[in-house]
Amino acid sequence: MSRKLLIAIINEEKEQEVIKLFKKADKHPVCLSGRGMASVMNFGNLFNFPGDRRTAVIVSASREEAESFLQYFREKMNFDAPGEGIAFYINIDGYIG
Repeated sequence: MSRKLLIAIINEEKEQEVIKLFKKADKHPVCLSGRGMASVMNFGNLFNFPGDRRTAVIVSASREEAESFLQYFREKMNFDAPGEGIAFYINIDGYIG
């Protein structure tokens, strides 16, 4: 059985929408909040973008639904636009439980 680990790095404002999406699909996301390195290294002022922009990382183990999630992010959440978010999945080869 093929499993995927789906990872979405999003703006904090979109966090609740992504959580609702995963829960609707009966997935149990893990949320991690953080700040980009630009704020730590003060690059935000140098390149004129807000370095303290908070993001949330949403991680959900799923099967082939990963493609559907990516399509939703692209079409409904505008992930193709700069600064809107990034999502990807990787194969999980070994796991138990």
